Amino acid sequence: MTDWNGIFYLLAAIGAILIVLALTILPETLMVDQRTQAIGHAFRGMGELVKTKSFMTYVLTQGLVYGALFSYISGSTFVYQQYYGLSAGVFSIFYAVNGLGIVLITKLTGNLIGKYTEKQLLSVAITIGTLAGGVLLANALTLNNFWIMVVGLWIVVGMVGMVNTTATSLGMQQSGQQAGSASALLGLGMNAIGGIMSPLVGAFGTTSPLPMASLIIAAELAAYLLWTMNKQTA
Repeated sequence: MTDWNGIFYLLAAIGAILIVLALTILPETLMVDQRTQAIGHAFRGMGELVKTKSFMTYVLTQGLVYGALFSYISGSTFVYQQYYGLSAGVFSIFYAVNGLGIVLITKLTGNLIGKYTEKQLLSVAITIGTLAGGVLLANALTLNNFWIMVVGLWIVVGMVGMVNTTATSLGMQQSGQQAGSASALLGLGMNAIGGIMSPLVGAFGTTSPLPMASLIIAAELAAYLLWTMNKQTA
């Protein structure tokens, strides 16, 4: 029988050792005049960024799209395995294909930057994600067709790659000298909203695709409305 506690403690010890080595051996690459030693400075920087509407537009837009992603992550195992009756092995294939979609769309985004602006690509990704979410909801309410759901989820998940690439880049461009604080807030937005959305799928029920589809479209639509209302000033 696998001793998971032992493995956990071993990984934690390895992680702690790596952190100590990174802090003591790796040289600082940031220019001296750009460094700060005061943790209060970082929190003040976060406070300034939170008050910046254009920056928070990117934080919340990206966070809401991640809310849709986390809804999929939380609900897909129930939908694929319990509702549609797929085995764990087959489900893992579909899950991997969706993950590959993020990689492919991220690569595509890099190729398109230069031909289109980051704002244009972000708009396209949010719009496509919202439309796909709408298809998922309509399918859950009517046909419950497996392949419509599969394609819809692939699109929703794949668009996360484009949103993440463009929103992060645009948000960091708003940060000025507060790059570290900006990065922390962008990460916080993704995980906080995603963490809120995840348990809601189970709370609303796991006997049909409807809760997952409903939360995906709710998050995508909120991201679309937020971005549409603020993109001119972001």
